[in-house]
Amino acid sequence: MPGPGGRARRGSPGFGGGSRPGTFPIDAILRAVERFNSLRSPEATAWLVGVGGEGRVLVRVSGPFCASCGLYDYFDDLALEIEDMLGEEVRPESVEEEGGDSFLVTLSIGRRGRDRAGGGEGEG
Repeated sequence: MPGPGGRARRGSPGFGGGSRPGTFPIDAILRAVERFNSLRSPEATAWLVGVGGEGRVLVRVSGPFCASCGLYDYFDDLALEIEDMLGEEVRPESVEEEGGDSFLVTLSIGRRGRDRAGGGEGEG
């Protein structure tokens, strides 16, 4: 269950060895999860499970989900929230059904920045 006001909670540690210093700002990821929950809960509620050292974040997403919405749209929306907080490209890499209405989503965080249309610094 989400905390008061649909706040993000940390899940079980140990994904990819846990977070490593300098890997990702976990506070920014938690803020993104909280924002996602404020917009999507109770239909979908996310919990940070772990942060891996290879540009991956593991999040549990649970809920009854909106029947008319695409299930994967929730995972894409979560990736966009994290992307907005980090300023780096974030994409769902894999989704594993845990049973019922719960999924483990592995998100891949890139290092290319936000300019996906090209023309950014260092290109050419």
